[in-house]
Amino acid sequence: MNEYTLESLKNLDEQLREWARKDAAPLIRVFTSNKKDFSERTLYREFMFEEYECNCAE
Repeated sequence: MNEYTLESLKNLDEQLREWARKDAAPLIRVFTSNKKDFSERTLYREFMFEEYECNCAE
């Protein structure tokens, strides 16, 4: 799983779409943390990108 840092001044949707495209990932999970080292994190939200789902059965 790749990890990226959100840039608060950029559009969230654009950043997520770029990462999904870059990794061909149908699922992006966004976590929040009050710790600088992310040792304790909480799932904020999951985003699905159907265009990157595997169509292996077809």
